[in-house]
Amino acid sequence: MRILYSTILVFFLFPPVIFAQYSITFQLPDINVHSMKPGDEIVIPVSIADIYPKGPLKGGRCIGFQLFFEFDHELLAWKGTSDNPLPGVQNFSSFCPYSSADWLFNDNGIDQVALWIDPIYSGEYFPVGTVLFEYIFIYKGGLPEGQTSPLVWSKEEEVVDGRMIRGKTEAYTDQLKLYDSIILRDGAIYNE
Repeated sequence: MRILYSTILVFFLFPPVIFAQYSITFQLPDINVHSMKPGDEIVIPVSIADIYPKGPLKGGRCIGFQLFFEFDHELLAWKGTSDNPLPGVQNFSSFCPYSSADWLFNDNGIDQVALWIDPIYSGEYFPVGTVLFEYIFIYKGGLPEGQTSPLVWSKEEEVVDGRMIRGKTEAYTDQLKLYDSIILRDGAIYNE
């Protein structure tokens, strides 16, 4: 009986230890293109909307991400410039600044890919609201008034003829394991 009471006591006193859940929420914005014309730049920030467990900076520790999101290539073109070491991307979070060994970006014609890993595998604290980076796109025009076009996180892998077409958005804790819960908040471009 004493063992049963001890077990119940531990369960109620230390539930976070027993059921530790790591969760992270990635956010894409909604952007109005009503006043834009073809050729205008659109800046799309990629941010952490929430992360758990929270540490001393009211953020969470993370060791790496692979982020995939889909957009309409008929409306947007990823901008690249020769004077930027990473075409089309600017304003990196100070928690994971750009260096060729840390970040990898690609637009494969279906989704936009961003991969980051902490080069020393110690993990970084990311306060809630951290903007990891901003994509720069060129608006091609053509979105009718009153319409929207989604910016959606890719949730599942898709492989065709041995080639990955879509990737799955994932994040890794400082314990080198996948987050238990990854919440993906989609965005959109709209014309109102």
